[in-house]
Amino acid sequence: MADTRPIAAIVGDNVHRLRSQAGLTGDALARELREFARTWSTARVTDLEKGRVSPTAPTLFMLSQALSGLTGRPVPVAELLNDSGFAEVGDIAIRATRFAAAFEGQTAELVLDDVADWDLADFGHIEYKGPATVRGGDLRRVFRASGETEKKVARELKLTMLDLAGYSAQLWGCTFSDRRDQLAGADANPQKRGRVSRQLKAELKGEIDRSAAQPVEAADGDD
Repeated sequence: MADTRPIAAIVGDNVHRLRSQAGLTGDALARELREFARTWSTARVTDLEKGRVSPTAPTLFMLSQALSGLTGRPVPVAELLNDSGFAEVGDIAIRATRFAAAFEGQTAELVLDDVADWDLADFGHIEYKGPATVRGGDLRRVFRASGETEKKVARELKLTMLDLAGYSAQLWGCTFSDRRDQLAGADANPQKRGRVSRQLKAELKGEIDRSAAQPVEAADGDD
């Protein structure tokens, strides 16, 4: 299983690391934080570093400001949220680096690989082996639009319908049949449709081969 942790634990570990690396005591950090709120004490800093303090937006801002002042270098909020594993966000777990990036002004357009234990309930718990760089919403949309043509293509390429949807979403953002009709035209004769279909199958095979050739790195904590 992927290493998944609450955001409070991630923030606590990062604060402890930054404080320790700078040779600072918990009391020194508490004194700096009291410039913003009198409720900060050494005991509360300890609780925060142990993941027992909710990392609200004001808390993250205060920590960023206090650590920047004490360490003599900028400590952005994103650095407090960064981690090599996954962060609990609501009911799902998001790759922590993607979560942290949102606090650097980036728009986090999540792909399947960014979500731990991605929920395949919509697909009857079919095991997905397609490209991990497909966005979940795109996969669902293409899968739901698939029909008899896609069934035939999936059988020919020895893929599940779900995997075919993943490769199709990756390549074209639509189903095999929709892409064929786009290229061949609505009034195409069977010969032209056949030529276009062979071209698209070749593209699919190429994408499958590329995905198979890419090394898969296990996330920290995976079995």
